[in-house]
Amino acid sequence: MKLSLHSLLIILAAVITTISCDKKPDKTDERTDAKYGIVVFAGEDLDEEYLLPVNSLTQGELKISENSEKIYSLVMACRAGYYYGIDDGKPVFTKYKPTDKGLVAVAGIPFDKIPWKVYESWYSWVDDRTLLIGSTLAGKQFTYSIVDVVAMKLLSHGNLNIPLPPNGLKYGGVIGAFRDNRLFVGYTHYEGWQSKTPPVDTTFVAVIDYPSMKTISVQKDTRSTWPGGVYLHAPYSFQQEGDIYFLAAPGGRTHSHPSAPSGIYRIKKGEEKLDPDYFFQVTDNKKQETYLLYHLGNDKALVKMIDKDRITKYMDYVNGYLAKYYVLDLKTQTKTLLNLPLSALTFTENVLVENGKAYISISENERESHIWAYDVKSGTLKKGLKVQGRVLLINKLKED
Repeated sequence: MKLSLHSLLIILAAVITTISCDKKPDKTDERTDAKYGIVVFAGEDLDEEYLLPVNSLTQGELKISENSEKIYSLVMACRAGYYYGIDDGKPVFTKYKPTDKGLVAVAGIPFDKIPWKVYESWYSWVDDRTLLIGSTLAGKQFTYSIVDVVAMKLLSHGNLNIPLPPNGLKYGGVIGAFRDNRLFVGYTHYEGWQSKTPPVDTTFVAVIDYPSMKTISVQKDTRSTWPGGVYLHAPYSFQQEGDIYFLAAPGGRTHSHPSAPSGIYRIKKGEEKLDPDYFFQVTDNKKQETYLLYHLGNDKALVKMIDKDRITKYMDYVNGYLAKYYVLDLKTQTKTLLNLPLSALTFTENVLVENGKAYISISENERESHIWAYDVKSGTLKKGLKVQGRVLLINKLKED
C-alpha cells in the first residue's frame, strides 16, 4: 500500500508526540520547594561550597548528593528566596535561584570596573530590593556600590568621603549598618594583617547620608577598638526597635589590643552618635575573647567566645575547636553560657532565628555539623539536623 505524503506526515507527528510524552521534563533547574537553604564548605581542604536545600532543621541528616553542583561564586546575601554573590574571577554580581542541585544564575551585572575587594567588606540591605555593598579595598579606601536586585541594575557606586588613615596605617575592623537613610560605618586603624602592632585605641563611626552618600560626621570613641570584623559573612551589628548595636572585638584572631575590652556599643533610635551612657563590656580580653554578634530578639544576642588559655599559637584559632556560645542580655548586661559542644571559630552566618528559636550550627570536626535549636524564651537546647560539611550560611527560602 502506497501512503500519501499527507498520511506520512500524520504518522510522523504521532510518533514525535508519543516520544515527547514519554520523555520526562528536566526539572533540575526549577526552584527548589525546600523551606531552607544551607550553604556548606566541604571537600578535602574545605575549599568547595554547596547549597543543600532542606525542609527541617530539627531532625534528619543532610548530605551532599551526586547531583549537587559546586558554587563558583562568593555568595554573600539571601533575600526573598534568591541568593546574591560576586564571582570574583570574572567579576560579575550575580542573582541566583536555589534549586535542588545548587544555585542557578538568573541575572548578572558586570563588576569588572567596580572597585571592590572581599577582605574587610560588608553588605547592608536598604530595603527589600536595594543592596548596599561596601569595601575598604583591603584597608586603603572606602568604596560603595548600590544595586537594585529586582531590576538587577547598578544604581550608583564610588568612594566614600571618609578621612584616609594616617601614613603607614589601614582601615580595619569594619562594619556597615543602615538605618533611616543613614549609613553608619565603623572602623579603626592598624598597620595591616601581618603586623603584630596593636590597632589604635579608637573606634571611629562615620555617618553617611543616603542616597547622596555624602559624609555628615565622623565620631571618635576610646572605650574600645576594632568595631567589627574582616570577613564578609561575619555579622557584627544589628538593629532592635530602631537602636543599632555593634560589637567591638579586638581579639587575637583578628587583631588584638593589650588593654581594650570586647564590648557592645549602641546608637539610639533617632540619634546619630554613640550612646555615651551605654557600653556593654562582654569580656576584658584577659581570659576570654569575643567574636561575632547575632540578634536573637527581645534584648538578647548571641556571641562566640574563646578561652585564651586554650590558645598557644595563632593557628589554634584557625584549626582548633574552641568556640563557646554565650547569650547576652542587652538590658542587664549579663551573659549566659550555652551547653553546646565546642565548635570551630568560623566567621559565618551560621545562625538563623525564626519564631523564637535560634538554629545554631556547631562544627565539631571538618566533615560534619549539627544544627541545635535554642528556645530563646525557655533557654532549652535540642540537637537537630546533621549536615555534611561545615555550615557557612543558613537561610529561609520561603515563608510558612
